[in-house]
Amino acid sequence: MIGLKGIPATTGGIERHVHELAPRLSRMGVDVTAYCRRWYSPDQGDFQGVRRIWKPAVKTKHLDAISHTFFSTFSAMAGRFDLLHFHALGPSSLSFLPRMAGRKVVATVHGLDYMRAKWGAVAGFSLRRAESVLVASAHRIIVVSNVLAEYFRTRYGVEPVVVPNGVPPPDPKPPSEITSRWGLEAGGYILSLGRLVAEKRVQDTLQAFARLKTDLKLAVVGDANFAEHYGARLREMAAGNDRIIFTGPVTGDPLHELLTNAAAFVQASELEGLPIALLEALSYSLPVVASDIPEHSEVLDGPEGPYGRKYPVGDIDALAESLQAVIDDPRAAVLVGKAGATHVARCYNWDEAARKTLDVYEEAMGEERS
Repeated sequence: MIGLKGIPATTGGIERHVHELAPRLSRMGVDVTAYCRRWYSPDQGDFQGVRRIWKPAVKTKHLDAISHTFFSTFSAMAGRFDLLHFHALGPSSLSFLPRMAGRKVVATVHGLDYMRAKWGAVAGFSLRRAESVLVASAHRIIVVSNVLAEYFRTRYGVEPVVVPNGVPPPDPKPPSEITSRWGLEAGGYILSLGRLVAEKRVQDTLQAFARLKTDLKLAVVGDANFAEHYGARLREMAAGNDRIIFTGPVTGDPLHELLTNAAAFVQASELEGLPIALLEALSYSLPVVASDIPEHSEVLDGPEGPYGRKYPVGDIDALAESLQAVIDDPRAAVLVGKAGATHVARCYNWDEAARKTLDVYEEAMGEERS
């Protein structure tokens, strides 16, 4: 597996995806190797049956992923792997190399990365080209949502395999560390969880929160890796409001505490793949307020949904109204949250994702090269 920062996951949806998927594939009898970056995951041997190999990376916004992918791809091509699995558009730009060398290639698209605000014109063009390369090079293409599947079907006339992200069973924890570190009590805060990057529109959440009639706090959980200016802007916006808490990245038991004890979850994004943070929030039965982008709607508009409140992306007034409605009628919000937890447990399962991925591998391995 090539293209991730590393495992175990601390931040990042792709990292969480591989963190959950790779060990399950290993337990199913697949010999899995994940290429990692030392700045992200320390060199400490295997991870839950998954071999890890560390290769260099030039840690800048534009070169980190592609430089690591370059070294990882040539290392993998020199190895005795049956199949190379690329993750994300940028890394997939090098998928033509193993294809030309006669190797089987699978690529997973987690989102349309060129639409992310952090990329300029040149980087955006390169990522669009990467999309074309992976379509031409991969024996099988995996996407994490039906929205992405329709995009590839319409634009390229290919039929990708939909393997949605999953979510592990919830692990409820009473407030302990979150209280001692950040003063967060059970039911006393709204949770925003995700990277602090422009496409998450965390500024919308801050502005809407300022309009609420509530004593609740707002916990903003995540880091601003390669988006420090945006992170600094958010902190400037929140300056003087001691009810807005920036925790930085959180993992392990403190993250379970945050998910267990929040009064509500908010995700204001303008761009997603299939948001794992949203799935996690639903799995903990949290009342959810999310923007009405197609990727959120795919999760929230299930057969017995909606499983949360949606509002027009970018509409601060509507976001504030939706959050206020959840706060003012917690009993109704809890009932919706419980229905969402049932929906997620039924439809977004990592074990099923691993089985589908193994099927894709077997199909790719059985395909004669044209």
